[in-house]
Amino acid sequence: RAALKAAGIDPRLVRMERTTSAGVDALTFKVADAPGFATFDELIMAMYASSIDANVADVVAAVAQRMAAAESEVHGSSEVHLHELSGLDTAVDLISVAVLVHHLAPERVIASPPALGDGVVHTAHGELPVPAPAVAALLRGLPVTEEPAGAEHQVGELTTPTGAALVAHFVREFGPPPDGDVVAVGCGAGARVLLGRPNVLRA
Repeated sequence: RAALKAAGIDPRLVRMERTTSAGVDALTFKVADAPGFATFDELIMAMYASSIDANVADVVAAVAQRMAAAESEVHGSSEVHLHELSGLDTAVDLISVAVLVHHLAPERVIASPPALGDGVVHTAHGELPVPAPAVAALLRGLPVTEEPAGAEHQVGELTTPTGAALVAHFVREFGPPPDGDVVAVGCGAGARVLLGRPNVLRA
């Protein structure tokens, strides 16, 4: 909350609640439906004009630049607008993740390959097949998984552009957990209800 306030975002627009997703206890992170930044450049300039920690601002800027490059590659625009990502939640997601990873200071970040999902996603450019072009561009060269064969229901998009950009920035190894001791487990729930499975990201 302090970091969001430093970046000029009212912390009262963000709240965390306990929830259950398909029987899994998790936290859900809710951001009010409010306007955010019109362009990636506007977001980046706001970070460096704020009192937020310079290391956090650098991460937000780097991830935003990844997203801008992907959008520009897909849509061929010199000035990349956030379109459906223009809500406040995009900025809140980037700032919050940057702050928390900075606080945790991990030596390395390992993740399972991001799941793409299936079906279609609704965007400012119309209905597009999953993965959305920006997600595909952001995950180029990285291992991914699709919905397992034989799944009874389509689940839609499982990795968003923001999530893809954060994974591409932070993760250096993909695969199962390394040998060691589990010191903490956290589960974060998404808002969408998936049939027959939890909508949960586990750390």
